[in-house]
Amino acid sequence: MKNRLHTHDSAPVLEMSNTMAVQPADRNFLTHDEAWIQRFLDLTITLTLLILALPVIAMRIGANLLKNSAPVTGRQMLGRFGAPFLLLSTRSDNGHDPITELFNVLRGDMSLVGPRPLNSSEAMQVPHHHRSRFLVRPGVFSAYRLKRSTGIDFESEWHTDCEEIRQSTLKRRLGIIARSLLTGILGATTDVPEQDHINLFGLAITNTTMDEALDWILNRVRADQPTNVGIVNADTLNKAYKNDDYHAALETFDRILADGVGVRMAGKIANTPLRGNLNGTDLFPRLCDRMATEGESIFLFGARPGVAQAAADNIRQRYPGLKIAGTHHGYFSDEKEKNEIIKLINHSGAAVLLVALGAPRQEQWISDNANRLKPPVRIGVGGLFDFYSGRIPRAPLWVREVGMEWIWRLIQEPRRMWRRYVIGNPLFLFRIWLEHNRIRTGRNEHHGEQDRILAHSQKLYRYPQLLALRARLKRWIWFAGIHAQQVIKRVFDVACVSLMLILLAPFLLLVGLTIKLDSAGPVLFSQLRAGKNGKPFRLWKFRSMHQDSERKLKKLQSMNDVPDGVLFKMKNDPRITWVGRFIRKYSIDELPQLWNVLKGEMSLVGPRPALPSEVSQYSLQDLKRLETVPGLTCYWQVSGRSLLGFQQQVALDTEYLYAKCFTEDLKILLRTVPAVLRGEGAY
Repeated sequence: MKNRLHTHDSAPVLEMSNTMAVQPADRNFLTHDEAWIQRFLDLTITLTLLILALPVIAMRIGANLLKNSAPVTGRQMLGRFGAPFLLLSTRSDNGHDPITELFNVLRGDMSLVGPRPLNSSEAMQVPHHHRSRFLVRPGVFSAYRLKRSTGIDFESEWHTDCEEIRQSTLKRRLGIIARSLLTGILGATTDVPEQDHINLFGLAITNTTMDEALDWILNRVRADQPTNVGIVNADTLNKAYKNDDYHAALETFDRILADGVGVRMAGKIANTPLRGNLNGTDLFPRLCDRMATEGESIFLFGARPGVAQAAADNIRQRYPGLKIAGTHHGYFSDEKEKNEIIKLINHSGAAVLLVALGAPRQEQWISDNANRLKPPVRIGVGGLFDFYSGRIPRAPLWVREVGMEWIWRLIQEPRRMWRRYVIGNPLFLFRIWLEHNRIRTGRNEHHGEQDRILAHSQKLYRYPQLLALRARLKRWIWFAGIHAQQVIKRVFDVACVSLMLILLAPFLLLVGLTIKLDSAGPVLFSQLRAGKNGKPFRLWKFRSMHQDSERKLKKLQSMNDVPDGVLFKMKNDPRITWVGRFIRKYSIDELPQLWNVLKGEMSLVGPRPALPSEVSQYSLQDLKRLETVPGLTCYWQVSGRSLLGFQQQVALDTEYLYAKCFTEDLKILLRTVPAVLRGEGAY
């Protein structure tokens, strides 16, 4: 490996390491025991992870060799006290490679948890008061990288590193490792995006960081420029997808900010990673801090009575210099009350108006009344006041760091939130995938004036072609329902048949013994039948006829009681034995077919399996009864059995094809029991 190890930037790093040297007095950062325990845990966890990751490492090295490139590359980086070391990687772009960096942990160059390793040019950018980050080994995982992966990196990297070093404990280190592994499995990214906007469902979502968003808002406040700001997540975008009025209101907003892991995943699908997770709950305190510094005031409008005031009292305690211009709950019933609220807001002199009426109501209210509102900046903030009033607790930081705050909300309010998260989140990502696939494949968005008028009049979608996508989605849902019914039917068949075979085993042995004593020949009789789609299978029955029955059939064809000639039924068939008449009357001869059901060749409910000779005489209409798995009983078995003609049987079987479902099968099974006990139409 040494012969093929590539290195980069060795000379500059060595020069830089001298400039980064830390005074000896600063080196007592960890006690000897703490350093030994940390190193022991690093080695234990690293060896475990390496064993699990060996197949991945081998595949990467093999892929590099096939490309005639170095299996492992190395870059000169700065370690503890500015000492240079070679950072290993198997990635072709020399990017962050946590799997291969585990070898650096074994060599002692790095630790599992610590600041991100820097090269010489990056180290020069670290402010002097943040150089305590070089007192520890760089880490494969870091607190900043973890926050960056979910877009909550609101503080600078240097500040985050130093705070983590100051508060470092064994528990925190293990937590960072666990959460980093989880976010890696979930596919979080730290890629730096290039686009300033991301288009989702025709809405331009601003791709920005928390600091950039706050700077922009304050600039609009200073300029006294009317500005509407919206914050969207997966749920609100789902609403905008279906609600034309809500979508139109958002289009009038000057800036739309992205909130939540769902929108971040949408950015990945659209190949535009988001720079930050700008939810209102994180933006609010930082905005209040900036507003207090600027000497500006805010107005809180919305939520239940008393909630906005409680939120204002709590945030004023955190930022004593903050001016709260006023508060008002979000309950008003008529135009007169609305006008009074707007008058109160305008007379308050607030620079920023926070509206917490919930989506889509808050965005539509802001859009409808934009020309009447005097506060320069108006922001829709959803359920923000509930959190800061203390009415609803917010998820702990470690939950937010792995992008699972939605699970916390679901646990807090399952009845209200289950539809939003359990159904809404997958539906949102599916819609994003459909839109991205349409754009990627370059499909034409316009399919004629008639289609556009139809889509607009019905208010189904904002885009042409989505009518077809909706039909496709319904078709997929229908197919999924069909497959689900088949799974339920099969599970029910196996469970029932297994129980019946156990319970009926003594009775089946008794029937077999009786058949053996009554006439010569085997107890069981097998015959080829046509299964689903005409596939042949061997059907089993208790023998109810003499051994030469097949040979005598040709002589009896003229006495067939079924007029159409496809089936052969004869009331006083001389081929049937004495025991056979009894077991045929009460369908006991069919019981061995439970084995066919267990094998999956038949079902408890379905059209009776036909002989190949009968199928050869079927018309195209008759062949429909072969479109499903044959069964022990069906409509015509409980509606007269052999008293019905062949065409009547086909009609009933076809009716079953269109009506079949689990509940219908249960009804047929319940009707089968009295039909069998009566023995009507059986011969």
